[in-house]
Amino acid sequence: MRKKRFSPSSILFCVFYIAAVLLAAVMVSTKGIDISTDLMTLLPTNGIPEGHSKAEMQIAARQNDSVNIFVSHEDFNKAKEGAELLSSQLESDGILLPSEGISFDVSQFAPVLGRYRYQLLDEDTVSRIAENPESFQTESLSRIFSTFSFSSMDTLDEDPFQLDSIMLSRLIAMASSLSPFMPKDGVLAAEEDGIWFVLLQRRIAPEHLDISNAGGSGISIIYEKGDALEEGIPGLSIYYSGLPFHSYESASSAQREITIITTASLLLIMLMFIILFRNVHVVGLFLISTFFSFLSAGAVILIFFREIHILTLIFGTTLIGTSIDYAIHYYLAYAKRGEDEGAGEVSSKLGRNLLTSFLSTVLCYLLILLSPYSILRQVALFSSAGLFGAYITVRGFFPVIIRPWMVKSNALAFRIPGMRPHRSYIPLLLIIAALIFITALPKAVIHNDITRFYAMSPRLLESEMTAGKIMGYTSVSYTIIEGEDERDAREKDGSYSKALDQLAEEGAITGHLSLSSFLPAPSMQERSHDASMALVPLIESQCSAIGLDSGKAMDAISAPLDIADLEDLPEPIEAMLSQLVPGEIDGKFYIASMLFGVSDGAAVREMTMDHDGAFYFQKSTDISMQLDMLTSSILRIFAIASAAIFILLAVMYGRRGLSLFSSPLIIIMSTIGIVVWTGMDLDFFFAVGLLLVIGLGLDYMVFASSSGEKPIMAITLSYATTALSFGTLLFSSFGPVHIFGVVVFIGITAAYIAALGAGYRRE
Repeated sequence: MRKKRFSPSSILFCVFYIAAVLLAAVMVSTKGIDISTDLMTLLPTNGIPEGHSKAEMQIAARQNDSVNIFVSHEDFNKAKEGAELLSSQLESDGILLPSEGISFDVSQFAPVLGRYRYQLLDEDTVSRIAENPESFQTESLSRIFSTFSFSSMDTLDEDPFQLDSIMLSRLIAMASSLSPFMPKDGVLAAEEDGIWFVLLQRRIAPEHLDISNAGGSGISIIYEKGDALEEGIPGLSIYYSGLPFHSYESASSAQREITIITTASLLLIMLMFIILFRNVHVVGLFLISTFFSFLSAGAVILIFFREIHILTLIFGTTLIGTSIDYAIHYYLAYAKRGEDEGAGEVSSKLGRNLLTSFLSTVLCYLLILLSPYSILRQVALFSSAGLFGAYITVRGFFPVIIRPWMVKSNALAFRIPGMRPHRSYIPLLLIIAALIFITALPKAVIHNDITRFYAMSPRLLESEMTAGKIMGYTSVSYTIIEGEDERDAREKDGSYSKALDQLAEEGAITGHLSLSSFLPAPSMQERSHDASMALVPLIESQCSAIGLDSGKAMDAISAPLDIADLEDLPEPIEAMLSQLVPGEIDGKFYIASMLFGVSDGAAVREMTMDHDGAFYFQKSTDISMQLDMLTSSILRIFAIASAAIFILLAVMYGRRGLSLFSSPLIIIMSTIGIVVWTGMDLDFFFAVGLLLVIGLGLDYMVFASSSGEKPIMAITLSYATTALSFGTLLFSSFGPVHIFGVVVFIGITAAYIAALGAGYRRE
């Protein structure tokens, strides 16, 4: 009886898994692990200056816990009651953070205006004072003796020209343009078509943002409490808006898909094996291969990433099929081994083909690491590690554990009729693939549509549509401004805000929220203070006209200039505006402006280009344009991958490598042609799928062209398992995953047909 020895592959297997698992355990214990469902991490940042990109990520992160809840009823009191009940319940449960006050309550500005009234004047007021102080005095007296004024008469001794009234009027007009919700009985309310809406602008407590835990997520509890209130108060309707709601839905959907795809793939593959092999041992071997594949992938990804995106796990389910391929070839080769061949000899005999198969597939995955998508780099590493785990399991572990009694000499319970001997049909297949490709090429379009990334549920879609209708706009975008320091950034923000006002007048946008709208730039405050000095000679006559002593007014207007900063604003307003100030990043200072209801993005983009340090973000347009560029980039990577595979085949197989390379050509031309003919665009995930399918599909041709008896059944089973794994992705609701599955399924089917056409003898 042949004495078993541990081969170098067996030693590598042990060393790798012990090291990987121990190192992963150390990394998890020290830095923890998170499951991310944030779709923003999927979006590329190419073409965006690094500082602006970091600032944008900070702004996005601050939106991760902010929600808007609209409680509606025909009766205002019922809407208010429902909003207050929901708020108190969620606060008492710790879901929502305590309220910071009512946003845009301009009365809260009164103390600030009292302190800084002479330096917070707007551009128009400053110009009117500078041009004709006497005329401005006359206007102020008219306001004072009118029957309506925004300011209290109690401050006239310090503000005889009623500058407070001017500034409060401007703030109210600005608040009205930004939002129809205004303070009413202690809440923010608006009326639309006879229905009252009360708005809760709140933040979710950090400990309740675990959206991967569908049962305990703060969002699920918000929905639960809201549904209960709708049932308890007839006629009450609640609508939800904000990134946490979308993240919750995408997480829940992704979790369901992972469960369904994984379960379906495993069940279908195991059912196929049970029917074909009727041997529990072979099913066990395939499960062992799958287990070690996922163990390797999981350990390696935990070593290099603290945060794992849930889509990595969805893409990772394809390892179920691809990791079994090597086990299938080994099992069938072991079943047909010679009398003098042991498990090690079988492994060595398959060595070159298995290595070529592994290297060609991993090469394509590793080239994906060149992608600017962090999620794709994570998928590439996860899948590469999983394939490596499956490869060393078959080469190093199977020869140690497999025994003759585990494998029937007639490996299959029944046989599919073998193919008759035939010459190679590869030239004919190349011609057919070329015709499909050539006829489809004029219709090929590189186009990416970001809207396919995520489909809202009917409930959330209705909520967002209602929110957009009430707010008066459906789009929100923003511009981030870079300055050398805080003052420089505020000056640029002030200049940019004026340009936005002009765009609003022209109808290109409906409004904007800028720091300088509430807090003028330092130079503007200085101009305002200088203009106020022109009123000093008029104070005596002004106070005399209204019957007041001029002493306090003279002291107030003569006070030294003190530039107002963000922290000088009322706390709720400061909290709101601080969302627009990422602050200092890498030695620069950043401030953002939010744009509402953009109807002419081209005009905004053109205007922004004229402002130094400003970068306009419009996600739906920006991402689609960037993805188009990335698609072209990944296709160039694809050309590199094809050349690398050709060199690999030439080195390992010599002249025969040229015939083997016919398989990638057939795959490329037929996949592109079929996808275009079915009406699909060539987008980024199509390009990634095409890149990967070359490595996957080449395996079949490598084994089909091996010397000796052709392993038709092994190739067929390998194709079936891979097709089942990627085929289940066709049912994904997530657009990129679906496209990825379609492309790979078409590609490996073309590769399988090419392998069958390589010429066979009956098994």
